[in-house]
Amino acid sequence: MSGEVEIGEVRPEECDAAGEVVVAAYSMLPGGHLSAEYAAELADVRRRRRGATVLVARDGDAVVGCVTLVTDASSPWAELVEPGESAIRMLAVAPGSQGSGWVVCSSRPASSGRRRTALPPSSCTPPRG
Repeated sequence: MSGEVEIGEVRPEECDAAGEVVVAAYSMLPGGHLSAEYAAELADVRRRRRGATVLVARDGDAVVGCVTLVTDASSPWAELVEPGESAIRMLAVAPGSQGSGWVVCSSRPASSGRRRTALPPSSCTPPRG
């Protein structure tokens, strides 16, 4: 990593790379949870952009992180989100960048008047040791 990670909304030309990052990171999680159907859903960043905000972390030209921010309880991506809340979904860091000391994050929920941001336990990856 160059040490200069930029966070911003995913660009259309980055959707495939962002999806690959999410699938690669989820593939590393223990257990047999990653069915072909779920991997396809994780990879489909273009679709997620239509109902949520997808942020990526860029190290130079490389996408090294991705997260889906849901700020509308009526979004198809909202799980357990009540009106006035937001949620972080499908949070992933590229396997080669994990453990590098940075975290993909956004202050948007706080600045948008949300009272709470839900981070489901399934979106947390245990630290590599």
